[in-house]
Amino acid sequence: MRKNKLPVILLVSLLSILTSVSCFTYIHPAVSAASTMPSSGAANLKVVDISSWTDLVTTDADNIDFPALKTQADAVYIRSFSSVNSLLTIDLQAANFAQSAQNANLKYGFYFYFIPTADPENAKAQARTFYDFVKNYDCSLIPVLDVEDNTAALPKEVFAAAVKSFADEFKSLSGFDLMIYSYPYFMKNNFDPSFAWNEYKLWIAHYDVQAPMTDISSTWMPDNLWCWSQWDMWQYTSKGILSSIPRSSGGNLDINYATNNILLDAVTYQSHIQNIGWQDWASNGASAGTAGFGYRLEAIQIVLVSKGAEAPGPTARPFNQA
Repeated sequence: MRKNKLPVILLVSLLSILTSVSCFTYIHPAVSAASTMPSSGAANLKVVDISSWTDLVTTDADNIDFPALKTQADAVYIRSFSSVNSLLTIDLQAANFAQSAQNANLKYGFYFYFIPTADPENAKAQARTFYDFVKNYDCSLIPVLDVEDNTAALPKEVFAAAVKSFADEFKSLSGFDLMIYSYPYFMKNNFDPSFAWNEYKLWIAHYDVQAPMTDISSTWMPDNLWCWSQWDMWQYTSKGILSSIPRSSGGNLDINYATNNILLDAVTYQSHIQNIGWQDWASNGASAGTAGFGYRLEAIQIVLVSKGAEAPGPTARPFNQA
């Protein structure tokens, strides 16, 4: 993932000010720092996220040692699609990585690089593209929408509507909510704080700090712009090294702490009702069907995934609606 760090606060000593002949220094407003953002639970999982950039080869093979990776990490997120010149492009190693992770019985999931536009149908089309890909795999991790691009310079409310269009379409297809990936500087400048962002889990990138949102000026980014009160996964470095991933030897691997909330944990179901057809997906005991109309329940589709379970066997399809 591309991650821009927060603007650096340049501190200039009194001595340098007195001795400088000519200089330009940008300083954030000097105010008290906001409190840190806590995790949504015990962050006991170590997770790496990988893409074709993590691989040394350009063939249809990969050179990551997934059995060794399983001993070094609890799970892996794989990029499914990225953006090249504002066009969606499938990651050429996504399928290989997923198969290798599955063969090693390593929990895995996918993230999707979102290209927001003002057209809600475009967002829905991207959601269908993501779903059509991930439905073929035995994912153990909640699907992720990588939200760090506003090349179209959308106003905050339009940007939020684009995210919602994607998320709603994906849930209507899969029965699952998404986790949102982003980072503080982008959130501050592009996220509408009136939007219900906290309906989604948060994967936040924030480097070189003790915890997410540490040392952020409360004037530069007030608490109401945080959009979430807690995080589910924290990408704490982009300079990680693991022996199982040769290309990380120079220190260029994204590594994360995560809570169990990133593990798929849902019984989701969709009812087909007489005179109505297929209803929206429901989960974990929420009502499905109708009451007071006397309509028949004609069919039901069920997806069952247990939190913390080993990855399903090769014939299981957690995202498959069959």
